[in-house]
Amino acid sequence: MSLLSELKTVLDKLGRAGWRNYLLETQGLDICAADLAAELSRDLNVNRALDGFDDFAPQGRRAIEPGDPARSLLYHALASPDVRPALPDSAYPSWADLDCLENYIYALAPFSEEDLKDAVVAVFAYEYRAREVSTHRQHADLAFSRTGLARVGTGEALYKAPERAYTPITGDPGNIAVLPARYGVFLAKWRSGAHDQMSLLGDEVAGDAGRKFLYPIRKLFAGAECVPGRTLSVQFAESHRSEKIRRIIQRAPGARVPDGLDIHRAPYFRESPDPELVRMTPVGATVMISAPPGPLVREAWQVNSRTGVKERARFIVPPRDNLLGQPINRHYTAFMILGSRLDAAAEKVQDLLHLKNVVPRNAPEFVHIRRQVNPDQSMTDLNQEFPSYGGLANKIDAGDYEAALFEDGVCDGCVAAFVDGLGRDLPARPAFSVVAAPSFFPRATELDLEDWTEKHPNQFEEGSAQPLCEGRHYVNPHIRLPQRNGIPSDTRAFGVDDSVVAVVGRPYGGPNRPPEKQPLVYSTHFLPDAGSHEFFPGWDVTVADDREGVKKEGLFEHGLYYTTFGLGSPYPEDVKFCSAANGFWPSASPDAARTFHRVDTPTSILLLDRELGHHPQHPEVLSGQVKSEPGWDGGYGPFFQAHGARAGVNYGNLSHTDYITASLDQRFGRALFADLTSDVLIERMACHRKCIETLDQKPHGTAQVNTTNYWMITAEERDWDTVPGSELEGRGYLFEYALTTKDNPEDVSGQYDRSWQAIQPTIYRCEVTVDGVVRTSLRTLPA
Repeated sequence: MSLLSELKTVLDKLGRAGWRNYLLETQGLDICAADLAAELSRDLNVNRALDGFDDFAPQGRRAIEPGDPARSLLYHALASPDVRPALPDSAYPSWADLDCLENYIYALAPFSEEDLKDAVVAVFAYEYRAREVSTHRQHADLAFSRTGLARVGTGEALYKAPERAYTPITGDPGNIAVLPARYGVFLAKWRSGAHDQMSLLGDEVAGDAGRKFLYPIRKLFAGAECVPGRTLSVQFAESHRSEKIRRIIQRAPGARVPDGLDIHRAPYFRESPDPELVRMTPVGATVMISAPPGPLVREAWQVNSRTGVKERARFIVPPRDNLLGQPINRHYTAFMILGSRLDAAAEKVQDLLHLKNVVPRNAPEFVHIRRQVNPDQSMTDLNQEFPSYGGLANKIDAGDYEAALFEDGVCDGCVAAFVDGLGRDLPARPAFSVVAAPSFFPRATELDLEDWTEKHPNQFEEGSAQPLCEGRHYVNPHIRLPQRNGIPSDTRAFGVDDSVVAVVGRPYGGPNRPPEKQPLVYSTHFLPDAGSHEFFPGWDVTVADDREGVKKEGLFEHGLYYTTFGLGSPYPEDVKFCSAANGFWPSASPDAARTFHRVDTPTSILLLDRELGHHPQHPEVLSGQVKSEPGWDGGYGPFFQAHGARAGVNYGNLSHTDYITASLDQRFGRALFADLTSDVLIERMACHRKCIETLDQKPHGTAQVNTTNYWMITAEERDWDTVPGSELEGRGYLFEYALTTKDNPEDVSGQYDRSWQAIQPTIYRCEVTVDGVVRTSLRTLPA
């Protein structure tokens, strides 16, 4: 069947679903015309006043512009998430439908032999984006990257047809859908990052004008119509690896496994082809990479080669090691791997000076060790066995016990394409494929938050909103290219190339202009701007420098590269520390600093009380105002609680709070924050900032969010128009803050994961509107 016939089949289906009438009435375009080719190529009087069409490329004037989807009105109408006719979800196009349209558009592009000169066959992850999230922000356009970010989840991939995207948001608490990434293969050419050569998403990066990036020229697909005079065949293959658990044993001094367990076999090490790593699903002429759905944290088992018995994957925990009296292989009650004493010293200096962390993570930085494996393969929860901090710390520090290991589905690899029939043996380049942890804010973007925080400094004491697309490191050299049969070859997939995580688009001859407005629809993205470039150790990827066993490109190849094997094992172990450190990755990790009372990293990007969870002893629960419900992490936020005549706060104990327990009990990740878009998070930060500037004057503080001594205990939404006696109008928030005494925290009887901190009797109440109008008052906690 010809491309035109295939497209006609797709358009007839969409036409019957309501698109024919919609486009006829709004744009004068008949997608079911008898002479379809002529209809698609004629000039149109484009109606850009219609919602969703205002960001259609100003140069576009036909339904199909050969070789240019963004200047093709039909493609924009069907692919833009902002174009929303009043049709049922089932009427909207699928990725396969859009792929068919793309093939037709690219097949019409003129071609000459010059197009093959110095060309590269390259795999890209790509998306069609609204103007405000395009690379140049001039109009809606395709954005391309040689890196894609898929994400793990508990449920099957879920396509949100009106958004033209898959979404992790299922609406079912406890169920997070896996998020796939889509890849295609293109003819590409090397170009510099200068403005006249391409646009690059994000802030300008030093050296980009002289750096080389691959830029896609023409989409490739199988058949005789892709390139005139040639019949192409296209085959994709993937190669991924998961080696976090193996590297614990290889890189942590003193770590070892019991006899008969093999760290070079699953679950310590997994490599494609392995159905428990990734799925590769054809989508027309492209492929979709996704994780197999499953629990966010999974028990790991292996048949012991010596006994023949199935046993838990585990390792023998080395005892605590110190440097100048400070632990270098413990962080609270987690095992920590820093590589060397020099790395430990460098990390301590960077931490003290709040420098951007660049210590390489050649093994998981944080490892869960609070599940002791018994001889009968049962597990003892050390949190419950030692409910006091002193007892737990002594047990953890002594080590010399077998700790259970867990899998989390996180891995990295590559997607390669084999294209035959071009008539030339062109070099090929794969795409970097990351399977990362879920993002808890799938409708917020690092770029939006980066734009705001650059204009409002002193918001975050730890971490930053820099997106991964602004990074310029290499890619994991241990990843091996797949063969056509899917078996990894001995050839490394990535060489010395620091442009792989960039997001590229068409050039416009000048710096990217700021967005004029927020997009109408917040779709979920899978390009690197949806990831973080902050590493401690990282959320989506981390950086490493170990090249042992790798054939180097040049005698002195060195430098940091992106990988996942340095992330927490399993990843929720690190999520706890980073959420306690004011979120650290603002558009991915929730900020739970106020839950754990991290005085050195105050709350920056707040969650409301209901999002953190109402404890059964919360005053509003006891009074019947709200129902006790756990929050996003399966736990509860802080709340005021008097002990006799003493005022205080009941809060989460960071050492005993266990996200692994919550994950195994399917309480962790109960829900993603579907409604928390970038503008909502920015609104909350701005309101909190305004209150701190008002309250936090001398002698108590600095009037800065990142260094304030004011501990936020209450955070609730308010419609001030409905609050009796309020002087405020419109939407806003109620915040209540406390100042602690110098007394030490106290254990809470019967609740090993909670602590109680005495506070000064005055509670600082702040009522604020989204427009920044603030009213403050004081109250005293009843005895």
